[in-house]
Amino acid sequence: MGLNENKMGEVISLEKKLLTIEGRSDIEFLKSVLSDDFEECGASGRVFDKQDVLGRLPAEGNSYSFEAYNMSTTILANDLVMNKFKTKITKNGETKLSHRISLWKLTTIGWRIFYHQGTNLNEQ
Repeated sequence: MGLNENKMGEVISLEKKLLTIEGRSDIEFLKSVLSDDFEECGASGRVFDKQDVLGRLPAEGNSYSFEAYNMSTTILANDLVMNKFKTKITKNGETKLSHRISLWKLTTIGWRIFYHQGTNLNEQ
């Protein structure tokens, strides 16, 4: 299962869909891309597992705007990819910036995200 341009495009598309309100509110989509051993270390410092995310993301609805930028993808192994990007989230008039990293593994049933971390960025 080597990586090629099409497979890289797949993981980037999945990452971008996870950043949309539609993707974050679609429980079946979330179940299909979150690995059973998924772990998120949020920008808030809290740690979430798959069940936490399945309960939290759909409930957020469209109460915020989410913008991702500066996305880059690095192949770490034959079936492992790291996405790095920054986000700007605006909720209730408050804007937060963060740096994010996601690790995706190509399995026999497709791409699965197994780790995500967000780190708050302070503007100077």
